[in-house]
Amino acid sequence: MYQRTPRSTVLTRIFAMTSRLGDTLFARADDRARDRGWQVARSRSGLHRSYRDPRFDQLQQCSWCHGSGRSPHGGDCARCYGTGRVVHDPRRRDAG
Repeated sequence: MYQRTPRSTVLTRIFAMTSRLGDTLFARADDRARDRGWQVARSRSGLHRSYRDPRFDQLQQCSWCHGSGRSPHGGDCARCYGTGRVVHDPRRRDAG
């Protein structure tokens, strides 16, 4: 059974203060990221953020050049335009 001690109470207060400080410091960046549809992940302390665009889940290695971005003839791959990546569209059978 968990019992509150003076030390745990102080640590809880410190954690809450750092979390509120992080929320204040990152409020504009968090709002901007959410407006763009990005995912915002907070650290446990609240003083670190990670931002991720979920559209990256749609990127796949190009099946024509196997991610090299080069065609067998030496030029840029015609399918991925030399990037080695294509956007996966689940509605198309030949996507990828």
